[in-house]
Amino acid sequence: QLGYSQMLFVANEALESTDRREAANAFLAATFDGWQYAIRNPDEAIAAVSEAQKMLKLDDESNDHWYDSLSFKREMLALTNNHVKETFVGDRLGVLSSRRWAKATEWLLQDKKDVDPLFGLDQTSLWTPPANLLAGNELAREALEDAKLSATKFEKTHGRKPSLAVITVGELARYEHSQRRLQLYSDPSNSWFTKAEVGKANGFEVTEINLDKTTTTTDALLSEIYKIRDNVDGIQVMWPLPDSIDSAKVYNAVPLDKDVDGIHYTSWGSKYPPVTPAAAWELM
Repeated sequence: QLGYSQMLFVANEALESTDRREAANAFLAATFDGWQYAIRNPDEAIAAVSEAQKMLKLDDESNDHWYDSLSFKREMLALTNNHVKETFVGDRLGVLSSRRWAKATEWLLQDKKDVDPLFGLDQTSLWTPPANLLAGNELAREALEDAKLSATKFEKTHGRKPSLAVITVGELARYEHSQRRLQLYSDPSNSWFTKAEVGKANGFEVTEINLDKTTTTTDALLSEIYKIRDNVDGIQVMWPLPDSIDSAKVYNAVPLDKDVDGIHYTSWGSKYPPVTPAAAWELM
């Protein structure tokens, strides 16, 4: 329920001491600086840990759940890094979500109704991002959880998963560093850059249609939309389209009830607003 595997436990009395608060804060800063380094430079982090194991004479331990190979270490570190990245809020890793904490407490103590759901969570802002930052990380996680629940209800009602077609023409400039950004900030189950994998992880069937920029005409793109629009529940045409394509014709070919990207929001009043201004509104 909580989604965290390790936490720092500090006595309430210790948080009342300036010196101890500073020590705890320094410990957290060093810990998550280390994780940031591991996320950005995984092979160097693996080498550093291996060296430390040798120094501490821990490199000869044997067990049945660990394989001393670089590929295995890379795989395990990538999975762990993905969990750590889920704690990023504002300007730092390691921020505990009060919402997730409350859900976990209620889940653990189902038979005890008189326990504060935030019992045990630091309320003194020991490790929190600056108050003047509008952090959308946890809001995005909530939105994805809501979408997953919606997909589950849809499948129970209709006997199939909700479906989305994503049409892209050419290479989008904002995708240029997509793999590096995925490594640093997200993971395949919730990244803008891996829509099919996000769909699979959250109960949606996502079909990605990638068309060549040099050969795709307006009519060819319209043909793709006509072919799939009766077979999916939603359509997203990625922008910007090449200058050679009549954008107005293309966007008008997306049925109002299949418009999940808000392209008809101001003209025909589609159900979904454009995602960026909608997100900004939610944050405010």
